[in-house]
Amino acid sequence: MSADKTGGGKEDRVVVVAAPFGGPVMVVRDGLVSMRGAAGQETACWKWKSSRIVTCNWSVSEEAVFVVEDGSVLLYDLFGRFIRTFSMGREAKDLKVSSAVVFRSRWGTGVAVLTTAKRFFIVNNADDPRIRKLPDVELTGSASGIVWNILADERHAKVVVAGGNDSNGSAFIVSSQSQGPESLPMADQETRSITK
Repeated sequence: MSADKTGGGKEDRVVVVAAPFGGPVMVVRDGLVSMRGAAGQETACWKWKSSRIVTCNWSVSEEAVFVVEDGSVLLYDLFGRFIRTFSMGREAKDLKVSSAVVFRSRWGTGVAVLTTAKRFFIVNNADDPRIRKLPDVELTGSASGIVWNILADERHAKVVVAGGNDSNGSAFIVSSQSQGPESLPMADQETRSITK
């Protein structure tokens, strides 16, 4: 679970991420990362010196996972000690990551990123990072206007994606196993207006 409070400027951004099952809590604020145990005691605090953090979360083994703008994924332990890093690929590094999701599956902790060129890359297991580029989805508008999340209940995680300036509300499922995006049926305009 995470909370993101943004104020007038970037320096006001606060991200709080609690590990599942009453585990540790991570707080990112004003360029500082603070780790706290379940009882609230601070176990680590350090100034963030890498690229801008796009997202952060906890792995299945309670490691702090940070996805940064240059496509790097950095893992730290509860005491702030660096464990390892891997990259989400050359394109993510060159074009930058617009948004990212750290997810859990039965194979471990996965990471998915959306680049500024609106392309998805996914790693199903951060302990054995094998980058897969997902089929391209034609979405209009900027990458920041795209809404997406992960379905991780099968062997290969899938991305559910919607957004862009498309007025018909297009939504798709994309996976590394598919030839292209699968369109999701959307409710017609009359049904959408009733449910509002």
